[in-house]
Amino acid sequence: MNVPQTEIDPYDFSWKNLSRITSTDNRAADITWPDTPAGQRMKELTERLPLVDPEIDAAAKRFAAKPQISEKVLERRERYAAEAEAEAEAKAIADTKAPVTKTTRKSIVATPFELRDPASLPERDWLFGRHYIRKYLTSTVGAGGGGKSAHAVSEALSMVTGRPLLDPEGPLTKTLRVWYVNAEDPQDEIDRRFHAAAKHFNVTAEHIGGRLYTDSGREQEFVIMRQEGRNLAVCQPLIDEMVAEIKRREIDVVIIDPLVSTHEVPENDNSAMQRVAKAWTEVADKANCCVEVIHHVVKSQNEVTADSARGGGALKDKTRGMRVINPMTASEAEKVGIEGPDGYFRIDQSKVNLVASGRSQWRRFASVPLGNGTISNKTGDEIGVVESWRWPSSSALAERVAETRRAAVADVPEDMLAGLKVRLHASHYKESAQAGNWAGKLVAEIFGLDPKTDREQIRAMLAGWIDAGELEIVDIMDAYRHLKPHIKPTAAL
Repeated sequence: MNVPQTEIDPYDFSWKNLSRITSTDNRAADITWPDTPAGQRMKELTERLPLVDPEIDAAAKRFAAKPQISEKVLERRERYAAEAEAEAEAKAIADTKAPVTKTTRKSIVATPFELRDPASLPERDWLFGRHYIRKYLTSTVGAGGGGKSAHAVSEALSMVTGRPLLDPEGPLTKTLRVWYVNAEDPQDEIDRRFHAAAKHFNVTAEHIGGRLYTDSGREQEFVIMRQEGRNLAVCQPLIDEMVAEIKRREIDVVIIDPLVSTHEVPENDNSAMQRVAKAWTEVADKANCCVEVIHHVVKSQNEVTADSARGGGALKDKTRGMRVINPMTASEAEKVGIEGPDGYFRIDQSKVNLVASGRSQWRRFASVPLGNGTISNKTGDEIGVVESWRWPSSSALAERVAETRRAAVADVPEDMLAGLKVRLHASHYKESAQAGNWAGKLVAEIFGLDPKTDREQIRAMLAGWIDAGELEIVDIMDAYRHLKPHIKPTAAL
């Protein structure tokens, strides 16, 4: 069937044909029939064209007289309109951007070393205790509950007051401005710890002088690096804000407690932890301060060293001062004569890049009541505050051992001691407790002791008599013709 050709095809209801009619893109137009130019034009054409096919002609007239487009077309129109708006917005943004200019990297050159008077070199800016140093990242590492946080609180008070709170015999130091950030605990818990330490050390508000700042990670976010899929993203806005605030407050030391709460990367990923350490180093460098991070150790560790820190060697390699905290052992407690090791710990410089050597510093917890309780519990909360404790000197330890030995034999009757001497003189008893004929077995027999369970008491008794000059150690040839130390009465052959 031949259809008369006109300037348009009134039986073609496609978007392309409608656009030809109106010379506009009807996808983005608010099309409502028959009010639009397209509808009016289509109506005119269908009315003046000769009837070719009744069904087709009727369909064309229905289309021209359609009051509005279908819901599907409306949805499509809205989508096209949104896309057009987004394209226009993107174009507007692109038009406002400054032109990209290429920067030329400075060429690498080798700088000649100039030997000069070492007295003219700038001194390292040590801030506190040969650990905190300006422009560097430092760290204190230890097991959970070992005293890291409480020690940081006592040190922070020492720095802001300039008083040697952890070294009673030390000199006054320059006052510093300190920002303590506990990324885990609420602010009221931070307040309890600082108030307890201030009460214990008799620190007043005048001593602090507005130089101490404390914040909680529950109220502000201090996450410096995030894990986004497989990628790590440094939170540069946080770095910039912290640097700006540190400069504004003229803060010297920032203490981050603990490091694990300031990032979202796996701590067993050495590379990831290195980037976290680098980010905090950037804060220290740009803000001209020291950043101290409190860090945990991996599980199943006995003696804590720098290699015990989570993250492999990443943190150790990035810091310029790392301290480790180890609790007192039971044998150490027995040696110094305290009831138990709980509450005592030592701090060692595990990494000393910038100092020649370090010595152990001992600390202990003191329980401080805040007095914030009710009528039934007037003491209220009791907070552990870290204070200094000195390991006894060699002479003091020797005197203590001697006193223990004297006490072990002070009440021994003379006749029983005389009987022991006779037996020791008549036979050969060795000094070694591992020997089958150990002299201690004879002591146990005479004094009714158990050579296994009372071994330490027996050894103390023998040592006490030796110190008092009642017994002595002499070398005697045994059955195998080897000289071995034996215990004999003094001057006995």
